[in-house]
Amino acid sequence: MQNFSYDESRLIMLKESRQRSEIAIGLCYRLLQMTKNTGWTEAAFRFAEKSKAFVLLESIKRNIAANSVLQKDTLYQRIQSLQVRLAHMDRQIAEVIGIKKDSLVIELTKQKNVLNNQLLFSNNEFKKSNASYHMIADESDSISFALAGNTLLDKNTTLVEFFAGDSATYIFSFSKKTVPVFIKAGDGLTKNLELFLQFFTDKNKINNEPAAYQAAAYKLYQEAGLAAMERKGITQLLIIPDGRFNFVPFEALITQDEKEKSPKDLAYLLLQKKISYGYSVASLLKQLEIKTASSSGNMIFFAPVFANKERSETPVIKYH
Repeated sequence: MQNFSYDESRLIMLKESRQRSEIAIGLCYRLLQMTKNTGWTEAAFRFAEKSKAFVLLESIKRNIAANSVLQKDTLYQRIQSLQVRLAHMDRQIAEVIGIKKDSLVIELTKQKNVLNNQLLFSNNEFKKSNASYHMIADESDSISFALAGNTLLDKNTTLVEFFAGDSATYIFSFSKKTVPVFIKAGDGLTKNLELFLQFFTDKNKINNEPAAYQAAAYKLYQEAGLAAMERKGITQLLIIPDGRFNFVPFEALITQDEKEKSPKDLAYLLLQKKISYGYSVASLLKQLEIKTASSSGNMIFFAPVFANKERSETPVIKYH
């Protein structure tokens, strides 16, 4: 995938490779059950990581490499400029499609194709002339429970990673000083996941059906393996979701089966654990690498602030 010039191509390949990853993870799980050798847990975890956030991870690695060796490289600056122009072109095309100006869409598409060809040519030239950049950008990532535990976790944090395949869901869990857990979720998980997500399609559904919501939220908490992973002293969860689990507000899961309580009195996971999220362990490790390399430590945050109604008001950008 590193040899593809476009992120769209990488995403297509990643989607296809996930099927092979799922087969490999399934084999690791069967071998773990047969041999009790925890090395298969680590192997399965690496397969899961290879299928996650590849485009994001490559982008982070390219930024690290660029900051290291390409501060004044004119060809790299040209590639960046072409990428920005293509992004603007995509927006223009989307806008004129909305107002149904077919002739303008055809013209803009021709211009976009020219820019794409220029970008492809520039990328090929760049690959030939910047060996030091590609040595950094194409470096293989070493992923292990030990590395993730020592780098990302403290003694009070458990990491939970999901792999949602076509035929099964696998869950990994580990903390700094515990043996990693590798489980295959039951057949009912997918069905209950969809049932739980339905409560967030209507703002009144939870209040209208509190008992049904509590049952779904508690059952998902159990089926997702979070109840089995509960350990003394763990106050934080780092969750790496996958597939439909990306839509789950884990904070809203219920940790106790307490019937006939109002929604405001339920035992939400949010009240017991501080929860954070990541796209993959590999991308989190790379982000830490950037943070460590940064000397200034300065950060800038942007957020839209709406004066009255978010649907009709122009956002005011504030920064710090």
